[in-house]
Amino acid sequence: MNRKPTGVNEEYVITFRYKICQLIKPEKPVKFTQKHQTLHLILILYTTIKHNSNLVSNLNHRTKTKTNIEMACLEQSPIFDSDNHEKTGKTITLLRYNKRGRNERPFPRNFSRQIMKTVLAEKTEQFSLTAKTSSDKMKLFVDVERLEAGPIEASQITDILSGIVPAEMIHSDVVADIVKKLLNGEEIKERRVAKGKAPQPGRDGKLVLLVKPLDTRGNIQLDEKGYADYTKIHLFDNIAAGQEVARIYPPSSGTDGTNVLGESVKAAAGKPYKASLNKTLKVEPVKKENTAYDSIIAQIDGYLEVDGNRLAIKDELLVKGNLDYHYGSIDFNGTVKIAGDLMPGFHVKARDGVEIKGNIERGSVSCTSGDIAVAGTVIGGDNTRLLAGGSISVTKGQHMDLEALGDITVEKESFGSSIKTGGTLLAKNARIIGGIVRAVCGAEIKELGTSAGTASRVIICNDLEARSDYLDVLAQIGSHEKAMELIELHMGPFAKVPEKIKKLSGDHQNKMLALYEKLKKIRESLERLNQKREKLRKEARFNALARVNIIGKIYAGTSISIGDTTLEVQEERAGPLSIELSEDRKKLKFSEYKEIVCELEPINIEELP
Repeated sequence: MNRKPTGVNEEYVITFRYKICQLIKPEKPVKFTQKHQTLHLILILYTTIKHNSNLVSNLNHRTKTKTNIEMACLEQSPIFDSDNHEKTGKTITLLRYNKRGRNERPFPRNFSRQIMKTVLAEKTEQFSLTAKTSSDKMKLFVDVERLEAGPIEASQITDILSGIVPAEMIHSDVVADIVKKLLNGEEIKERRVAKGKAPQPGRDGKLVLLVKPLDTRGNIQLDEKGYADYTKIHLFDNIAAGQEVARIYPPSSGTDGTNVLGESVKAAAGKPYKASLNKTLKVEPVKKENTAYDSIIAQIDGYLEVDGNRLAIKDELLVKGNLDYHYGSIDFNGTVKIAGDLMPGFHVKARDGVEIKGNIERGSVSCTSGDIAVAGTVIGGDNTRLLAGGSISVTKGQHMDLEALGDITVEKESFGSSIKTGGTLLAKNARIIGGIVRAVCGAEIKELGTSAGTASRVIICNDLEARSDYLDVLAQIGSHEKAMELIELHMGPFAKVPEKIKKLSGDHQNKMLALYEKLKKIRESLERLNQKREKLRKEARFNALARVNIIGKIYAGTSISIGDTTLEVQEERAGPLSIELSEDRKKLKFSEYKEIVCELEPINIEELP
């Protein structure tokens, strides 16, 4: 772009390093070129442009074609300054071409006059004064010529200018300097003597988020020792339906300005923020005493997704790869889908469901009301557990800890696992090797145990015994009772008659008082646990038609329990067959294969532990 255009005697080139004005209605798209990583818009101004010319020719150096565009820049923007003809940064650079090639001389001084307007011409005995405004009328320039010798006062010039310019806008120090130069015989050309007050554009409308949207960068928290747990990354906030997630504040009108002629210059109003919302969000106008805004309310549970000006609530969180240090452990009130593996040490908690396409290795999954589905292998270990308020489906695994209020499905194999289901164990195509199965409705298994006699146990129980929370309550009650027994043993008679502790003195009294306070707290906690146990016991149900079905084989060394009755398998048997209670319900027997039927009935509370 530096070569001289052909066929032109002399021309002026304006290079726009940044877009500073809008070119209005071009007949063809304006050509841009990339140079030094800066966009340059080349406008060729021929020397034939006259004072009233409104057009400038846009020359494409490659095609030599010309298109006319309106000279909006020259007419609407104060881009020229007679005191500084070369500008950089956010304004422009003015260059010249001639027959000898590029010549980076200042742009002709008289060119700026083409975009100024004369607003005052005054002549006194001592001097003549011509005042001109810039194209936006925000600056006033004067030409002053001394006509004859004699004193000139600054007030004479100020009085003349005050006729068209507010007095507070006149630069008195500049006027004084003009007088000084005139008295020294100098001629004044285009000296700025006044400047208007520019309008302050209004503030644009803005979006203010009240919650943290999904952000893969997350926030890593440090503990008091300065250590970071990278499994805990706060990627987003959980949002409940009806919660306010953001506000849109309207634009302000701005502050009007005043030009050098004292005319009001209207400020440009701020632009409103235009948000694009889908049906998961609702806008509610809010008007308060000192402010007004649009409140954005979530219509469903989930997390907030922000993409530019588009906002939406998503109830499904997709992890595109493995759940690892890029995401951290997840706690979400929707559905979580993981395309890869759940890596060791990470945990997923989701209210409505979890789907994992890969494997789980020493990681836990919890779903309070939905289902859990794992397409890969589950490898258990410390802190590895799958807990679902719905159903669980796994392909295969070892040392798994599975618990569901609904059915549990094993597609291929389970080795050494703990399985608790409030429904039915569905493993008609799978081998169950080792471990313990607790099921309420029944179990259907292809192979149970191994030919080597691996101990494998299936227990058909009431729905309380298949729930870890009930078993935990029983365990806590037992530990509380043991703790009470030990404290009572140490206190002796003072445990039953605490009033006698007052008769003690010194360290012995303090020791007995501390033990008694501890005993009271354990008793109160035990009372709460017993109340919780009784509440659960009242809701207990049992399947009177419970049975275990074997599709393939059941091996010696396995055991089947239904209620209080247990069958120890002594020899290998081939299916399909069923194992169920005899007619007198006193023992278990092998019978012809029957479908699993689940009809839960209340049981006698006294029969429960």
